[in-house]
Amino acid sequence: MNIEKVVLLHWGKEDVEPVFLSKKNAQILARISGELNLSPEDTLGVLLYKELENVSKNARESEKEKGNKEENLRRVFFE
Repeated sequence: MNIEKVVLLHWGKEDVEPVFLSKKNAQILARISGELNLSPEDTLGVLLYKELENVSKNARESEKEKGNKEENLRRVFFE
């Protein structure tokens, strides 16, 4: 594994987890950190929480679509 940098991600007061970054990912994180004027650790937290929010939203939409498809199938079957 080509580890360039380790960033500590703080989940809570005492819950800290290391995140191992490749050279490319470290460069991307540094660029975004500069744009947001945040530390790499804070930037990583923002990016992670934003992605978790997107995953949650996509899961809810997927469940909604699944429900709509099932309703449509029932409608066709009963008509």
